Amino acid sequence: MQRTSGRKASIGATQPRRPSGRRSPVVSYRPAPVVLPLAEPFRALTPDERVYLQCWWKQASSAGIETIEDLMTRPWPRPVAETIIGVFRTGEDLATWMVIGQDGAWVVASCSDGTVSGASDTLAAALARIHPVDDSF
Repeated sequence: MQRTSGRKASIGATQPRRPSGRRSPVVSYRPAPVVLPLAEPFRALTPDERVYLQCWWKQASSAGIETIEDLMTRPWPRPVAETIIGVFRTGEDLATWMVIGQDGAWVVASCSDGTVSGASDTLAAALARIHPVDDSF
């Protein structure tokens, strides 16, 4: 799943690109966190899940997770799930993982090797499969 150009449905920042598609030379670059509005992106998540997702991303960003994107804002050929979250590693244009939620169950699909985790009961448990974090936030 390729990263979208807009940032309205994502957490994190991307480096600007030249028209040629190559990255612009940047001397110093640091992703700037984006505050999640509770009504927009990730609207299928509960307010507590949105807060958890943002806190998880803040901790996981130190391990190379650059952006998290609500992939439900994209056109799909048919209904696929209640929630699809793309997780992008630093410098990657394609999602490394997709976190998929349906009927209270969550799985993590690896976009690199096609594996899908077993079901988890919570978003937090699914995200911990990608990067465990200190839940004391």
